Amino acid sequence: MSTFHRAPLPPLPLKNGCLEIDNSFLEHFITCPRRTEYNDLYKRIWAGDKPALNFGSAVHCALEYRYTHFKNEPPTVLDEQDIFDHALAPHFAQNPQPEDDHRTLQLAQEIIGQYNQRYQHEPFSLMVDSEGKVMAEMSFSVPLCTLPNGVSIIYTGRVDLPVLWDGQIFIGDFKTASTLGQSKTDEMKVSPQFEGYCWAFQELTKKPVAGFFVRGIRTKAKPGKPTKGWPAWWDECFMSHKEYLRPGQLDEWRTNTIALVEEFFWHYSRGFMPQKKKACTLYGKCPYYDICYLPEESRQQMLASDLFTRNEWSPLK
Repeated sequence: MSTFHRAPLPPLPLKNGCLEIDNSFLEHFITCPRRTEYNDLYKRIWAGDKPALNFGSAVHCALEYRYTHFKNEPPTVLDEQDIFDHALAPHFAQNPQPEDDHRTLQLAQEIIGQYNQRYQHEPFSLMVDSEGKVMAEMSFSVPLCTLPNGVSIIYTGRVDLPVLWDGQIFIGDFKTASTLGQSKTDEMKVSPQFEGYCWAFQELTKKPVAGFFVRGIRTKAKPGKPTKGWPAWWDECFMSHKEYLRPGQLDEWRTNTIALVEEFFWHYSRGFMPQKKKACTLYGKCPYYDICYLPEESRQQMLASDLFTRNEWSPLK
């Protein structure tokens, strides 16, 4: 009778005895601990994800430029050209998309133009730091806890846009996705990411946070002729949801997150990250699907191939 043996797990990426985690780390672990192993320990991501991530970064760059340069004033046609020249065009020049990908510079420009029309007048005012600069794309690094093994856990991330809405602080986040709709709204509503960002902002500023809002932006390829016409098609490209925090919600988020981190370390101490096979096709085919169904001795070879690339992303960069 043969016995299954797993290769040793990679060393933890500790920095001065601390482990930095972010929302992606937690989402990967909740979905499937094996995905955490490949994505966050081996630092390998599917190369096919890069065009979508790159396009999302371009949209974030453009929105950061809009809010930091024009603040609460709706951008004019001339301002939109400024956004194109100083945010979108430089991003795509430094990070070109594959030639056959529909998420082009032109599509990004159209999306930002439509966004500016839809949100000409905001219901909130922007927050500024001690130097009077708008708080946009604000990276954070906040101590979460220290485990019994002596490892300190640092929660990291990047707040897209904290605002004052009816005199209360709300944390804003922009999400690009290929599809929107009620199911996507429901998913965003319960995402622990936004609770975590509210908790981190509250820890950093010592100011109470009332809730969060999410704006979804669809990145679907444009059709030749929309069935309902272009105005309706563009309307379907945007969604917005505002959510108030309930009493004790952020304390529960912290307790729950610490429990997940402890669970991760329990698996790591045993040298084995289990698969949750229900997740293999839960949100479409997992990028590591084919790896997990190879013989153990062949998995590292595929993970190191050109099908995957180094995961260099960090919210602190």
